[in-house]
Amino acid sequence: FNFSFFPSLSIHLPPPSPPPPTHNTSFSFLFIAQLLPHCIESPPHISRRSQSQNPNQLRLFISALHITVFSLPSPRIHIPGPTAALHRWSKSGDPDHIAPKLYSERAITELKLKILSHPLDCCFVPGFLSFQLKSKTMAAVSVHQFAQCITCHAWSPDHSMIAFCPNNNEVHIYQLLGGKWEKIHVLQKHDQIVSGIDWGVGSNRIVSVAHDRNSYVWSLEASEWVPTLVILRLNRAALCVQWSPKENKFAVGSGAKTVCICYYEQENNWWVSKIIRKRHDSSVTSVAWHPNNILLATTSTDGKCRVFSTFIKGVDTKNSTGSSDSKFGEQIMQLDLSFSWTFGIRWSPHGNTLAYVGHNSMIYFVDDVGPSPSAQSVTFRDLPLRDVLFVSERMLIGVGFDRNPMVFVADERGLWSFLKFLDDGEQTPGAKYGSQRSGTFGKFYSQSKNGSNDESSENSRKHDNCITSIVALKDVGDTTITSFSTSGLDGKIIVWDLQREQDLLEYL
Repeated sequence: FNFSFFPSLSIHLPPPSPPPPTHNTSFSFLFIAQLLPHCIESPPHISRRSQSQNPNQLRLFISALHITVFSLPSPRIHIPGPTAALHRWSKSGDPDHIAPKLYSERAITELKLKILSHPLDCCFVPGFLSFQLKSKTMAAVSVHQFAQCITCHAWSPDHSMIAFCPNNNEVHIYQLLGGKWEKIHVLQKHDQIVSGIDWGVGSNRIVSVAHDRNSYVWSLEASEWVPTLVILRLNRAALCVQWSPKENKFAVGSGAKTVCICYYEQENNWWVSKIIRKRHDSSVTSVAWHPNNILLATTSTDGKCRVFSTFIKGVDTKNSTGSSDSKFGEQIMQLDLSFSWTFGIRWSPHGNTLAYVGHNSMIYFVDDVGPSPSAQSVTFRDLPLRDVLFVSERMLIGVGFDRNPMVFVADERGLWSFLKFLDDGEQTPGAKYGSQRSGTFGKFYSQSKNGSNDESSENSRKHDNCITSIVALKDVGDTTITSFSTSGLDGKIIVWDLQREQDLLEYL
């Protein structure tokens, strides 16, 4: 059968066996709802924010429908809403309407049809047909297997190229050509594993650091990447790197218990490294720049989070916020919230909140950064996180050993809590219990209870190993992030689109 809800919605159904014309009958089927983009604001059930980036069409996969049909054939139906109209129920024998490959963009949670009358007026009682539409939306929009293992990655300003380290001393750059990712450059200067990469959005320069204690700034000149060596003056490995918001500096965390702030000297035509010493008691695992380009937050394996001033005379300009009043290397704040290693520190888009994670399955949110900060600790029952990303002032994504991005949100009072996993696969009852009891215990419980393991649930996740990096996909000046990418020890880079998750739109 073919429901034609012109002009907004058309639902194509497989033809069932014709029932008796004067008796009630029931049947179940799968169907596809196809929504035309120019009518996207017509139905009241669909938000204006759900318009797809694909200008052609928006498809919804509906899991199942059980509907009772009164007094066939051809009753008239009515769609409630501002553009409601009368339509007919007609036959259609085209089996191609049931497509095996389904693309889901948005979810309509419920559709209620009203049967107004029957053309034969025999044994017909007007009523409603109400049913639930379950959308199989997935936040992961693309999965790419680039290598056996990836340590870090970064995107070009226009997102047409991606740079990553395949767990060696090289940086590979791929470009999307003809719908496929093709390797176009291999950056070879480091002697040991590359541990950090960042691609400047405004300057189009790549900075890389490695365990060889060196850093290189790569500039694109006539289709070739030209390296410039930056002497970091380290006696241990460089572990992480990040450009400042204005891209006139970059920070390097190291295993030497120090942080290097590097900037370019025009007079001498080289990169200079200034070191923040005697503050950290162990390796610096991550660094994060405040939007004001002055404050720098760090995490360390000594379990502490620190915020420093990186004001450099001649490079930075003084402003009215007071952050430039502190001298270079002065510690603004130190937090001793975690008694384990700390990783993955980030500022919110406006710099109002600071977040970082501990190796004890906890995440910490800090407001009012300064002499008297206010902090919240959120404990979750899953494996620890390795990296985090603020997508807005009220939502944060955390990734780590569970191989599944976690969503944390703040309510109207500013209290943070865990909301959901992004990669929700089909789970068996044993697997659901396993997710409630983290790690190995849940897996062995499932095996002993059901006589089988939960490998089907494990394999349904997009990542096959620990997620070590999360990178935002945004343009210059954007304060809200709707898409991001993750990479991990499985060698995959996965792009996620938060606009596909309708329950998250209110936090963006």
